[in-house]
Amino acid sequence: MRDPGLNEAIEVAGGVTELARRVGISQPSVSNWDKVPAERVLSVEAATGVNRKVLRPDLYSEPASPAKEIDEIDLNPMIATASAATAVDATIILKPVPN
Repeated sequence: MRDPGLNEAIEVAGGVTELARRVGISQPSVSNWDKVPAERVLSVEAATGVNRKVLRPDLYSEPASPAKEIDEIDLNPMIATASAATAVDATIILKPVPN
């Protein structure tokens, strides 16, 4: 059974043969697809205008938004690294020197 994104691309192109011609591969190759192969997504998108997110949502879906509980510093590794380095520097500077 074909993937809905592949079906849309075939329909927009006017059939399997036309999609194969537009992408520059053989008709049997396209006929054997269950879904658009990852290495062909961009060429099928260019040939048909069907968005890559429709063709392969498993590869081009939007990332999930982070949970609200995650602190802003935890979201940005550069800030977290800088904060940790500052904390270490402050500890070294502020540590009392034994007499």
